[in-house]
Amino acid sequence: MNDLEAAAATVPGLADIQDNGESGSPTVEITFDPALMAQLGVTTQQAVSALRTTVGGQVVTQLRRPGKVQQDITVVAADVDRKDLSKLGSIPIKGTVPNSSGNVTQSSTSLVTLGQVATIAPGTGPVQIQRLNRNRTLTVTGTAVGRSLGDVAADLRVALASVPLPPGYTVVPGRQVNRFNDALAALLQATALALLLEYTLLAALYESFLYPLVLILSVPLGLVGSIFGLYLTGNTINIFSMMGLIMAFGLVAKNGILLVDFANQLRRQGTPRTEALALAVRTRLRPILMTSATMLFGMLPLTFKSESGAESRAPMAVVVIGALITPTALATIVLPAVYTLFDDLQGLFDQVVASLVPRSRDPVLAVTDAAPGPAIPGPTIAIPATPINEGPMPAPTLTAAEPGPLASLTTMSSQPGIHDG
Repeated sequence: MNDLEAAAATVPGLADIQDNGESGSPTVEITFDPALMAQLGVTTQQAVSALRTTVGGQVVTQLRRPGKVQQDITVVAADVDRKDLSKLGSIPIKGTVPNSSGNVTQSSTSLVTLGQVATIAPGTGPVQIQRLNRNRTLTVTGTAVGRSLGDVAADLRVALASVPLPPGYTVVPGRQVNRFNDALAALLQATALALLLEYTLLAALYESFLYPLVLILSVPLGLVGSIFGLYLTGNTINIFSMMGLIMAFGLVAKNGILLVDFANQLRRQGTPRTEALALAVRTRLRPILMTSATMLFGMLPLTFKSESGAESRAPMAVVVIGALITPTALATIVLPAVYTLFDDLQGLFDQVVASLVPRSRDPVLAVTDAAPGPAIPGPTIAIPATPINEGPMPAPTLTAAEPGPLASLTTMSSQPGIHDG
């Protein structure tokens, strides 16, 4: 334990190191000698029974008086004798001695004192004995001061790995470190699930698998700003900073949604892609700055650590602020370039799909000789003949001909006396 405490004391930020194996209440250590016990014919059960009767007492009978409560009669040594180690060594123990033939009989009994078969010495012992998974444990505790629990636990694990342990002993993290690791793993899973749900929702809204990647790729920009903000403020990655990172993922995608949605609207109206992106950046820059500034100033008071307990919540605010500043500053530069790249990929993807899908062939118009049958009456266009000098010619009229063998087209010439039949 001393070696473990010495190794733990070298970890920066770990103070108030204690262990539950330190000296506790005074005890009397009695160590039996198996060889002497076998030689004198004393068993462990006999020695323990005599010691229990002397120190703790043993009920041997009951006192029954008429009309009164029954009372136990206990045989126990006096307090003066129990506190004197030399007198404890004179406790008599009934032993058995083999006879000449080597057999142990009831008649060959002898009295042996406790001091003949055991060593009695003062000592100290733990106040309580702790067990974990039915194994006896000793706990070394400490307090993280000025550093996060995750960093202190990582350095402590490295420091304890260099301490040699006796066979059968192992060092495992405590409950608080295990809870921290479990919470961190759960938050990492929640982060991955948040990104997956965000991509699924955007893919359904844009009806494309590539355009949502334009918005998802803005998340690394926010991650860079978050880590840089934690470094500048001296904070570390902990549970609260991970919660702030999950919040920042949705806020970072907001800038891309404003730009991409407006650019798509302009393109559906016939605006070329480059002009649509430029107009979207100029039009949506003000809403982006307004929404980002509102969230930034809302989180700013948490970074001042002005009230008690704010030290644990400050990393969450720093992560959100850093995740807002970097994507907002780079939104007008990175997002249009990424949008152009993925739009080209979308066009290439559409061409590949179109080339793989077989085209349907148009039906061919076939002309065949029809069998003789009744003629279908057709329209007759009649243009009345009028003199040239009698005014404008009236518009031709379309009249339906009477059913007959063939439809006739009659043209009336405007010159008198001329008729084409």
